[in-house]
Amino acid sequence: MRYQFFTVRCADPVPDSERLNAFLAAHPILSVDRELIADGENSYWAFCIALAESGSALDAAASKARRGSRPTVETLPPGRSPLPRLPMPGRTRRATRADHAA
Repeated sequence: MRYQFFTVRCADPVPDSERLNAFLAAHPILSVDRELIADGENSYWAFCIALAESGSALDAAASKARRGSRPTVETLPPGRSPLPRLPMPGRTRRATRADHAA
């Protein structure tokens, strides 16, 4: 695993953030950690980017994702819920009490 470090100045973030975004779009990323360094006018964000090694399975998956492949999504037939039907005992008791009271 390799690391790359970036800083983005809070006073003028546009050039630094464009450079960071271009880097993120071009490389397989494992994780991004960030920390705000509060120093008044000199405040900045510090970024630590963990990169996948080139040739790894994560690198291949990341390049495939950048090419626009989409994960498959299972669809259910109309009217079918993915959640199980659960009994609602509270409603049953209330209905029973209402029936006895009438």
